[in-house]
Amino acid sequence: EVARAYRALSRLCHTDKAPLDAEVRRRQQKEQAKERYKRERKGKNAAKLAGQAALTNFKGFLRKMFGCTYHAWRRALDQDGSMTLQRVELFKVCRTLNWKGDVRALWRSLDFDASGNTTIEELDPHSAQTLARFYDWAVHHFGNKPSRNLWREIDKRNKRKLPLQAFSDELQSLGYTYKLKTLVKWLDWQPKKY
Repeated sequence: EVARAYRALSRLCHTDKAPLDAEVRRRQQKEQAKERYKRERKGKNAAKLAGQAALTNFKGFLRKMFGCTYHAWRRALDQDGSMTLQRVELFKVCRTLNWKGDVRALWRSLDFDASGNTTIEELDPHSAQTLARFYDWAVHHFGNKPSRNLWREIDKRNKRKLPLQAFSDELQSLGYTYKLKTLVKWLDWQPKKY
């Protein structure tokens, strides 16, 4: 198509071919760039869809094994308690749990900001939001070290452990009600029932 237009223009113009050759080359380069962009975009979209599918599959797998994503995070994924997960750790966990999905696509989906690690916010934003809300409430009511001060307030008999229902009742009496049953269930991630 470009060559045909070039021939037609050269016959009409009866001028020097050099400017027309340059224009034809620019047009061809532009068309090639458009095609490259379309291929790259198609590849990126395919990779994104593969990552989303892997993440959905992985979260379903974790729910079947652990009941909820937060329990999976604490018991299997974040074994050192750092609240971050690096690529090597994820690959080892997937191999240990015998997950058969695309681990590389899963990692790309979890580490979408390319920081080199992932957090529970990237795995399960809803769980992270619930935990953050509880933490903010605890800091607001019990200061910078909320776990120590909150526990003193709740464990009035100094037993160092409370049944889940007693823990829930104490939190409610202190004014915390947001997704309380869910939160209490999550915090019993070992599961000890206290």
